[in-house]
Parts: sequence; structure tokens; C-alpha cells
Amino acid sequence: MLDKSALQQLQQLKNQIHSSKETFDGTVLGSHGRFGFVALDNGERLFLSPEEMARVFPGDRVRVSREPSAKKQDNALLEELLGSELKEFCGLYVIKGDTHFVQPDLAHFSNRLLFIPPKERGELKAGDLVRCRISRHPFKNGKAQAAVVRRIGAPGDIGVEERFILDKYNYQPEWPAAVQAQMESISAERIGELAATRLDLSATPFVTIDSAFTQDMDDALWAEASEEGWNLWVAIADPDALIEPGSPIDKEACQRATSVYLPGFGIPMLPPLLSRELCSLREGVDRLALLCQMQVGRDGAIRGHRFESVRVRSHAKLSYERVSELFSEGNESGLAEEVVASLNALREVTGALNQHRRQHAVLFEDKPDYHLQLDEEKRCIAIRRVERSLAHQLVEEAMVAANRCAAAFIAEAGVDGIFVAHPGFRADRHEVLQQLLAQALPEPGAIDLGAPDAFKTLVAAVPLNGTPLRALVTRMLERSVLVRREAPHAGMGLERYTTFTSPIRKYNDLVVHRQIKALLAGEQAAELSDERLQAWQQQHLRARNASNELEHWYMCLFMSQQAADSEYEATVVQAHSGGLNLRLEAFGVEGQVDLRKAKQKYSFDPVLQVLRGGQQRYQAGDRLRVRVKRCALEECKLYFEPVAGAVAPSVGQ
Repeated sequence: MLDKSALQQLQQLKNQIHSSKETFDGTVLGSHGRFGFVALDNGERLFLSPEEMARVFPGDRVRVSREPSAKKQDNALLEELLGSELKEFCGLYVIKGDTHFVQPDLAHFSNRLLFIPPKERGELKAGDLVRCRISRHPFKNGKAQAAVVRRIGAPGDIGVEERFILDKYNYQPEWPAAVQAQMESISAERIGELAATRLDLSATPFVTIDSAFTQDMDDALWAEASEEGWNLWVAIADPDALIEPGSPIDKEACQRATSVYLPGFGIPMLPPLLSRELCSLREGVDRLALLCQMQVGRDGAIRGHRFESVRVRSHAKLSYERVSELFSEGNESGLAEEVVASLNALREVTGALNQHRRQHAVLFEDKPDYHLQLDEEKRCIAIRRVERSLAHQLVEEAMVAANRCAAAFIAEAGVDGIFVAHPGFRADRHEVLQQLLAQALPEPGAIDLGAPDAFKTLVAAVPLNGTPLRALVTRMLERSVLVRREAPHAGMGLERYTTFTSPIRKYNDLVVHRQIKALLAGEQAAELSDERLQAWQQQHLRARNASNELEHWYMCLFMSQQAADSEYEATVVQAHSGGLNLRLEAFGVEGQVDLRKAKQKYSFDPVLQVLRGGQQRYQAGDRLRVRVKRCALEECKLYFEPVAGAVAPSVGQ
């Protein structure tokens, strides 16, 4: 038996060995398998074996040492846990024999089960949806434990899907007491007091164009022809006039960062009395607005712009369908003469703006929207496909034009602001993209893929719309980011861009309002940090993920109720080595075709993203008819199978 002195010497030797070992700090990344990776702070990535991955969670901060490997990546050996952000999560309750687990509903957790001790279980059944907390981190021995915080419900319970998503993404629709107290001090009379000090444009026939059910209306439009082209006015709701910076409402809006739109349900950024009433540009009532006045030439170029705080009144609340009806059928029923004149001018000016962007920038691809109809028990009973119309294009072009002017106004002042930047193609995809262009284009030419205008140059060089090439190259683009200094937006082909047209729904748009108004008053706007902009971006991403996930869940349940032998026209979204990702044209539902066990052997071209097998050839954009093979509701996934002999010709051929 070792005495105390010998034990101390062994510990000192162990510490010396540990201190002499080169270590690196990084973040754990999960995968679709049991293995993982560590993204080192120096930009490198090391492999985590399944045994090591069992000791950590995705997102953990760790200190590792490097173990050389003959494979592509060296191995990471865990040395120290620096921190773990995973405290609580939602998941599925699983029972295997006498042992109880929870399967976390987390990205890249690869169906990992966490043990729940008997004392932490409660009265739960297999299949229940629950919220849990981590009671033991697995770093020491690879054995994590969780405790149940609460039961959310069971599949089939009314509204359980919505409750689960709200819990998973930590959304609390209720308003804090301080916000409710502040709301009691805001009234319509206050709008009248502030409106009296502003330019009165209530007689100008502004109109709002939105969904028929929209209540939080941010923007109103008016236009007229001029000798040089058109005058285009975009009035944007001005909630800043009623919300003091740093007040309880402002702090809550800053924290929420954006309104969240879920199927059949919404969580507004601002209290409903503001977002749907006092700030919304409702028909027939005076409202406070920030006006962007633009002079647009006949070629669609913006020749000048001016901003001003004004009082406006919407003369008509119009839906996209109603405006489309006017343009396609000439139906002026119920519309005032001056409103019709403005709408016709809006059609002309936004058409010119669209043509100018087509020639000098990059247009968004036209894609349909899909609206889910829910019954009283929050079950999806229908999915309606809505095509983009001329009315949608009209509003889009007006908003883009006003946002471009806002970016120019702030940039020309030479101050920090909020700009939406897009760096272009991902650096790690340049080599693959060069190979793609060399094979897909007869004369690809020399394109500097690192240049801000690379995507615009590529779009101008070849007709990308309606071909798989645009889908392939778009997948290689970076995400847009919020920055404090002007920078190019490569995805739109613009020198600079920002957004200020949704201040009721997006907090960064509200802040841009304040920056513009500060410049108009000759004052300095409040300073912003990169960390604050990053936090707002994370909230925007969180809202999109929550909305998309709940929508997809409802769609899967809807498809599970359809006739088993129904056939659907589908479009290939992506081909990969294991099969296809598809979207049903009628419903917008996405799923996959798993070809890994098919009798026909397939080969995959990673450059052209083409999957070939026998006489079949699949690529993004291809059309084929499919049936539903399986609805995996526990995974919220749909699996399709092609209908024999019903494959459309490949658009890439």
C-alpha cells in the first residue's frame, strides 16, 4: 500500500505530464452518427470518437489534446470540460423494460437516450412529450442523467404540437407586469398630440397591401407619374414615437427581437394594442409614420430620396388577391378613383424598379407560399398553395427600394448603423464551385468567387432561373449578417442594404428608424455592439426554426391522413448519395426518397449533384410522381417512393 508521500509524488507526476501536454480549446459539434467533432478556436476541426462523444454534449466548451491519425482528421482526446450550455430541453419519453430514458429533441443528438433515475420520473408513459433538465453531465464516465421538469402532453392531445414547440424554443407569450403597466399610459390621444407636430399627409391616398388577415400593418404605399418618371412614397409605421428607448416595452421588444409567426398563432414583438392597433396603419385612422419619398426615373433607377416624420391615413386595406384582381380583370369595384390611379402608378414604377434590378442586381426567385388551415382542435385540415402575383412583386419592389434608400442615407452620413451584409460564396466551397462551373457551362470564363459581385456576375452570365445550376450555386452562399458599417450584399447584388420597413415586427428595423430620425434631427443615435446584432440574428433564426418545425409537424400529420394510394407531383430539392429530398408541389410538404437499399445501384456525382442508376438520373429541379411510403410521425419525417414509369425528364439533360 502506498504511503501518503508516494501518493503525492504520483499526483505531482500526473500533473507534470498533464501540464506538458499541448491542449486546445474548442466547441463540440454533433453529427448524424454517434461520433462528433471539436471545432477548435484556431479554426481547425478534430474528430471525436463515439466513446469520447458520449462524455459531452453538442455545444459544450472543452479543452482537448490532439492524437495524430492516419485518416483525414486527427483525433481529439477530452482533457477538461470548460462549460456546458445545455441545462434544459424537450424530448420524447422512452421506456425499455424497466429502464426509463428521454430522447432529446436536439439537433445532431443522433437519437441519443439519456437515463432518468426512478426518483426523477413521475407518472409518465412511453411516448409522452416532456421537458427535462440535465441532472448529471456525462464528462466523468460517459453516463448522463436527466430529470423530468414537466409533462407537455402526448401525441394526439389537442394543441400538443404547438405547446411542445413553444416549450422547446422557450417562448413565453405572456407580457411582464412592467410592460402591461406601461401600456396603460399609452392611448390614441397621444397619437393625436404627436401628429399635430408633423406634416399632415392624411389626404394622400395611401393604401396597405397585405394578407387579408394581417392586422400588424407596417407599410402603406402611394405613387404618381412625374415628368422624369414617378414619385414613390413609402410610409412606414413609427412605433418609436410611442416607445421610449429603455422603457419596459422597449426592453421586452429588444429581447424578443422579432415577431414569431406560427401556423394559426402569433407571438408579437410589441403588445397587441401597439402592433395591431395604435401603430398599425389601419384603414381610415390617422397614424404616425416615417416617410421615404423617392424619385424614380423611367429606367427604374432611384434618382433621389428624402425621409420625413409624417401623419398618414390609409385609404384602403387591400389584400394581394384584390390588387391582383384589379390588374388582371380591371375590377375597380369599391375603390376610389384616386386609389385606382395610385395603384396603377405603383404598378408602373415597381415594374420599372424590378426591370432595373434585373439588369443591375439580382432578383429573388419566385416561389409559392403554402398556407395551412387549422380546425378548432388545431389540426391541419387543408394546405393551400398561393402563387406569387404582380401584387406581391409590387410590394416587394417598393420595400426593397425604400430599404436601399435607408442604407444610402445612413451610409452617406458616415456613422455606424445597422446594415444587412452578404459576403457571397463560402470560402470552403470555392474549389467545388469552380469544378461545377467548368462542367456545367460551356465557357465559364474567369469569375473571382471571392469578389462581392461574384454571384451577380454568375447570374448575369448564364440564365440560372429554371435550371438546377441556380439551386446548386445558391446552396454554396453564406448567410446574410447584420453589421454596423456598410458592406455589399452579394446575394442581392447591391453595394449596401438595410431593412427598416418592419419596425412593428423586427427590432433591428425599429433601431434603424431611430438612427434615421436622429440624423434628421442632427443628433447622435445610440451606439450598438456587434454582440447585440448577433443576438438579434440568433432570435430571427430561432423564430424561423420554430415556425418551420411546427409547420412541418402539421404537414406530416396532414399527410398521414391522406389516402395511401394517392399520387403527388414532386420536385427534387436535393440529390445526395443516399437518395433524394423532395417537395410536393401541391402542398409544399418535404420528405425524402431513401435509395440506399434499392435493388438498382446508384452512383452520385458530388460536383454536379447528380444521382444516376440504370436509366434513371436525378438532379435538383427534376419532377416526378411519388406516393407516401411511410409517415414516421415519431421522427416527424416523410418517406416517399417514386411511381414506376412516372419520372419526368431531368431538367439538367
